[in-house]
Amino acid sequence: MTHDSGDATGRHLLVTGGAGFLGGHIVDALLERGDAVTVLDRVGTAPREGAAFVAADLLETDISDLLAEGRFDGVFHLAGNVEVPLSVEHPDRDFTLNAGITIRVLEALRRASPRTRFLLASTAAIYGEAFDGACPESQPAAPVAPYGASKWIAECYTEAFAREFGLPTARARIFSMYGPQLRKHVVFDLIAKCHGRPERLEVLGDGEPVRDFIFVEDAVRALLCIADRSPHAGEAVNVARGVPVSVAELAGAVAAASGAEPDIVFVGMEGRGRSQRWVADIARLEALGHRSRVELSDGLARTVAWYRSEVADPS
Repeated sequence: MTHDSGDATGRHLLVTGGAGFLGGHIVDALLERGDAVTVLDRVGTAPREGAAFVAADLLETDISDLLAEGRFDGVFHLAGNVEVPLSVEHPDRDFTLNAGITIRVLEALRRASPRTRFLLASTAAIYGEAFDGACPESQPAAPVAPYGASKWIAECYTEAFAREFGLPTARARIFSMYGPQLRKHVVFDLIAKCHGRPERLEVLGDGEPVRDFIFVEDAVRALLCIADRSPHAGEAVNVARGVPVSVAELAGAVAAASGAEPDIVFVGMEGRGRSQRWVADIARLEALGHRSRVELSDGLARTVAWYRSEVADPS
């Protein structure tokens, strides 16, 4: 898999939350293009070959010394909660993991490494119920779930540190991401159902919610593009394909990619905190030079192939 933003840098970069799904893909892409990478994560997994690894909990650890000694050119800040259900059940925990950790990292940068560029991995959930058209970055935040609210507060501090302290920051609002290694969320759940019961595919809700799905490879390329080319004056950039896909259409596409012809049944009971429509205006991302390459059908086929080899038959 090739990840290129167009800019080979040879820089030293820190990835917080780098042991997670998106973090692992970003670390691989950075190493592939020749950057030196340090992964910081509280999960004590082995680092990618070629990356340094720091085991630390950002809620308990002041990373000022690490930042001062590392002389990092940039930080990809991915650490935090990404689960809407957890935010609904424990909004205080969600706030701490998202807004609280982000403030701690920003403050450590301000004290120890104020020239280091900072990119926050945020979410389309800050928009809440977006309007009928494609949602621009200027759309006012109106989060539905606590998850979107905590991410919005993290964004506010990210922008404020740029304006007040001159810290070079940017915010990437990621829409519905999917791909190999992600063992949760709607695409993974639908693939698992198609393989477990290929004659009947039960889908939560009514099939009408609309999302803007982006394959992880394209999302990584977009994040590298923002990190390398955006002005870092506190700005936000949508990360998506700009293509609306209903959950009903997604279910049919997953079935086709899985080689199944199930009866698709919508069973209601959709989870709390879910918005009905997220489709991105990607003009700002495209102005930086990014173009998505992976169509939904191709991305689903590649995700199904991964599922079959590593989940359904890991031997």
